Amino acid sequence: MKIFLNNKVYVQKCDFMFFFKHLQGYSLPESVSDKVFGDVFIISDDTKNDFIEFDTDEEIEFFRNCDWIINYNEFENATPEDIMEYAEKIYVERDRVSELFNGKIVFFNQSDYCKKLNEYEIMGFQIYTLNKLAQLKKGNISFELPEKIIEKEEQISEKGSIIDRILDAYYSRKVNNILKKLK
Repeated sequence: MKIFLNNKVYVQKCDFMFFFKHLQGYSLPESVSDKVFGDVFIISDDTKNDFIEFDTDEEIEFFRNCDWIINYNEFENATPEDIMEYAEKIYVERDRVSELFNGKIVFFNQSDYCKKLNEYEIMGFQIYTLNKLAQLKKGNISFELPEKIIEKEEQISEKGSIIDRILDAYYSRKVNNILKKLK
């Protein structure tokens, strides 16, 4: 899932997991690869729903064109039922594509076959993502969306860094102690 917010785009780690597993032949911009891989790229059940932030024009444009990644902004005000109705439409189309793999339609070349296979895999991942989004809206699962992360960062910055707060508390106590002694 991707979320466009404050001139940035946030993309879940599980989208990259899908990308590397199923979309061979596609490439990522260098800056995206650098941010995704950083020091180490490990996805576990605990981190698969974490978001990676991208903020350059090139990165934002790249993800704007990745129509295989579900865009949260398009479903922000949708009900879980609306989301599942959309997922059902994708499911019906995926069934149509699956008929191609059951020998009902003959492919003329390997390239057509690979494109249809990618299309089939993408639709399955989109259904998975939409189901996850519907479950999130129902409250059956939870993970932090970037807007909540941003709110926390803003609250922390309003309070100052932890070091600033510790120093403020320390000097505040010192001043109070000095004032008590002067009385």
